[in-house]
Amino acid sequence: MKNNDVSNRADRDKILAIAVYFLYLNKLSATKTQEGINENDRENPDEITKLKLIKLVYYANALSLVYLEKPLFKEAIEAWKHGPVIVSLYDELKQYKKENLMNISSLNDYERYSQCLTDEEKEIVKMAFREYGGYTAFKLRDKTHKEKPYLQNYEENKNNIIPNDEIREYFKQVQEQKTQDLYEKSEEFRCLFKS
Repeated sequence: MKNNDVSNRADRDKILAIAVYFLYLNKLSATKTQEGINENDRENPDEITKLKLIKLVYYANALSLVYLEKPLFKEAIEAWKHGPVIVSLYDELKQYKKENLMNISSLNDYERYSQCLTDEEKEIVKMAFREYGGYTAFKLRDKTHKEKPYLQNYEENKNNIIPNDEIREYFKQVQEQKTQDLYEKSEEFRCLFKS
């Protein structure tokens, strides 16, 4: 079953709220590093295109599946030619083609959408932004093309759904590996200071 039209307006509003929150975080990071985002690690902090924003929302949902053990939204994610897609968000943004969404005033009304997200969900979006926000749209696309959930579900000329359980399992392993790598690096660092 395809999820091409989402009847639940609240779900679409929530998806758009997540997207708008990414734009808000990007705006903040361009001027300060308060949200724990290192400006020096960012390639082009001012530009977010439709492709990049859709991938960021996908990654936020993946992190929510891992850390909150639930999706950020109900709509299914589909495997398209350029990676995972949230169809309602694609439909909302397709008019902007390759434009920098930071310049679209209607998409930068954070106050209008802020009540759609809980504090917990905002933290997940911040986490996704810190982890993936510094990548260009095409690096994010290429990254998703190497990841198991997309690889297992993409078929040319079909928009197969990427099941949340596959996304959760894959990203749970990714996050566990990052934690292990961080632990190993901290052990190496501590060894430098032992007498």
